[in-house]
Amino acid sequence: MAANRIYLSASTDAVDASLVTKDFAIRSFASSTGTPLSRVAGIGDSANDLPFLRISGLGLVGAPSNAQAAVKEALKAIPGSYISTKSVLDGFLDFYARCRDGGIEVVFTDRDGVLIWNEDGGARATLRQLLERMGQNGRPFIIILTGSSYEQNMDFMRHFQLDASLGSNPRIRRNPYIIYAENGAVQIDILGGSARSYAAALDSHLLEALTGDFLRSLVRNIRERILPAFQLGLSNNGSDQSSKLYLPPKSTMVTVNLPLGHAGLEDYRQNPASDALRQALLGEMVMAAEELHLPYEFLA
Repeated sequence: MAANRIYLSASTDAVDASLVTKDFAIRSFASSTGTPLSRVAGIGDSANDLPFLRISGLGLVGAPSNAQAAVKEALKAIPGSYISTKSVLDGFLDFYARCRDGGIEVVFTDRDGVLIWNEDGGARATLRQLLERMGQNGRPFIIILTGSSYEQNMDFMRHFQLDASLGSNPRIRRNPYIIYAENGAVQIDILGGSARSYAAALDSHLLEALTGDFLRSLVRNIRERILPAFQLGLSNNGSDQSSKLYLPPKSTMVTVNLPLGHAGLEDYRQNPASDALRQALLGEMVMAAEELHLPYEFLA
């Protein structure tokens, strides 16, 4: 899992600087469990999903209809890939049915933009039922591979009632670590809420620089340039993201969440008006990396 650079990406909901890309998690899972890649599938919607969607030999890769244009273009170049005509959870269910029919054993899925969007309460019962039955009677096992933090995923688990009661599924009892946070660097046991971190496998000097000087420089520049230019505030509370940027606490990544609503738009993240903000935030991350002489690479 060791990385020698920082990976920068702009997804629908956030801009990330990470030392881990999601392909590491899938390759590690396949190797440690002896699962052939041909029996593994992946579905995502944003640029930070591209590393795992491009893994050669996966049984199926795909995206919901709401995926970023760059993701759809990348999938068109992969023979046999599938882009659903449906969005978010409906798109996932469409993809999941194809996986079941195709003999896939494990589906890795992004969370925001694939399973849920803006914590849609209408998806709660469907997602809960899906996890209750996964891994049984030919239904593929599901692992949620997300860039979000441990704290954000604990909120997600509470909202969708992903808790010890899912222990009725024997496959989950055998492997309760089905949420891979921070691109797989932190894995969460949904039955008990405990987590195991793989931060020790990362370059310690680069990790210290990313979560220290890089983060401080980025926040300073956001306050001085981004907030006044886009008429935004900076939030210290994940539930307060209206016209405010939010930096969720993470141990192996630096993430800036875009506002949920802004400039009169209820869903600012899905509106093209937010593209300029993404590019500006990426620019500040590049500036911070170059000031500190940290190697970086764009995921696109």
